[in-house]
Amino acid sequence: NGGRMDGNNRAPAARLMVKHSLKGRPMRVLLVNPKSRLPIDTRTSPSLGLAYLAAVSERRGDEVRVHDGDVEDRPVEEVALEFRPHLIGITANTTQVMSAWREAARLKAALGDVPIVIGGPHPTVLPHESAARPEIDVVVRGEGEATWEELSERIEKGADLAGVRGITYRRPDGTIVDEPDRPALDLSTLPRPAYHYFKMDRYTNLQPTVDHVEGYSFPIMTSRGCPYRCSYCSQIMERRWRMRTPEDVVDEWEWLVREMGAAEIGVLDDSFNIDRKRVLRICDLIIERN
Repeated sequence: NGGRMDGNNRAPAARLMVKHSLKGRPMRVLLVNPKSRLPIDTRTSPSLGLAYLAAVSERRGDEVRVHDGDVEDRPVEEVALEFRPHLIGITANTTQVMSAWREAARLKAALGDVPIVIGGPHPTVLPHESAARPEIDVVVRGEGEATWEELSERIEKGADLAGVRGITYRRPDGTIVDEPDRPALDLSTLPRPAYHYFKMDRYTNLQPTVDHVEGYSFPIMTSRGCPYRCSYCSQIMERRWRMRTPEDVVDEWEWLVREMGAAEIGVLDDSFNIDRKRVLRICDLIIERN
């Protein structure tokens, strides 16, 4: 698996770059959610993490496509050969990670040296496990949005990866490098999730075994993190709680209902009710705006 070092130890540079000159054209980005294979899982929901990454790439001016294995009919490599991405991002939790590696290997075989980046809860906890694999070029640890944006810029320019905070990668000599962690993100800087890249009509509602909902179901994130230290918890971010303002949350809530057609919204926070006054203010604003 190669040696280990931090990003301050200089060694052969690692560069990933767009294969052919873009000549002013947008970079094409493919974001992948591998198929989940849990026999007890009856729910399919759009990946909020990929929706944020898609929005970040769109803000950069990239051409974006999302492939969600839970709802797609075509294999990812077939879509990739048609789309010809310059950069691929794959998300994975523990139940998905082996599927993510398999899909990355198929994409490498189909596309050659297109950079493949993996992130999500499992690679964050065990970054060297994925970084050591030949089909994976970079692991993004923790919150991905700011790291993804900087990484996209580096790859677009063919620049050295050294100094990109929040990544783990393998140098040409096989050494695995952990760059320093990236500071926690200011949540007010996030764009709205780009759900228009998802096939929303193919997802279930949030509780399909007990509820019947006519219309689309969307996730929402109103805060990140948790200040507590429960021994059984898989919390992967630093032990502090960051929140969006009630007004910002309800602006998105209203957008989901009025513009995106949401019939159901699920709050995905680790700890939604840390600040009781904030929760009540969110509820009051939802009522006020009807």
